[in-house]
Amino acid sequence: MVLLWTALALASPDPNPPALGDGPAASTALSPPPLPPLPDQDLQRLGERRWRTERTGMKVLLGWSVANLGAGTAGALTLQDPRQRAFMGGNATWNIVNLGLAGASLLGNRRPKRFEHPEVLHQAERLERTLLINTGLDVAYMVAGWALIERGLRQDQPSLQGLGDALLVQGGFLFGFDLTLLLVHNRWTRRLKGRVRSR
Repeated sequence: MVLLWTALALASPDPNPPALGDGPAASTALSPPPLPPLPDQDLQRLGERRWRTERTGMKVLLGWSVANLGAGTAGALTLQDPRQRAFMGGNATWNIVNLGLAGASLLGNRRPKRFEHPEVLHQAERLERTLLINTGLDVAYMVAGWALIERGLRQDQPSLQGLGDALLVQGGFLFGFDLTLLLVHNRWTRRLKGRVRSR
């Protein structure tokens, strides 16, 4: 909504003479004035909280990844049961990706010197869309895990069952992780929008 209003407000006037029924009144009705920016103090405070929340989430993911890599690797090398060994190995392999994503995010997402309007709002909205997509993918991971377990049971392949177990655990964790971040960031985004519209 902020982007739409801003685009309409900044649109250049039509150089052609207005047609019948058009005019300044109609143009004003169709082009709401741009929303005023947040007061700098509010913008910096809300931007700081949103940034810290995102970094905290990545630290949680990093810790989960390190723990799973360590325990999973040890279990895959020492356990004798094929289902348990596949489960631990699957956890370790899965979290190589998580470790890379969390590490890259923490290294790349440095605190800006200033939080600028409306860029801080655009970033929050982009992150929300990404988290929403991720929650859908997490559900797909869990469904795939169930499918692997069922196939392993039918074919009497414990390794498939172990991989399915790993997908269920990792998909379940990521679903809770992404959903929690989505709800928290949505709260900050609504606060940002509410402060703008209340001006």
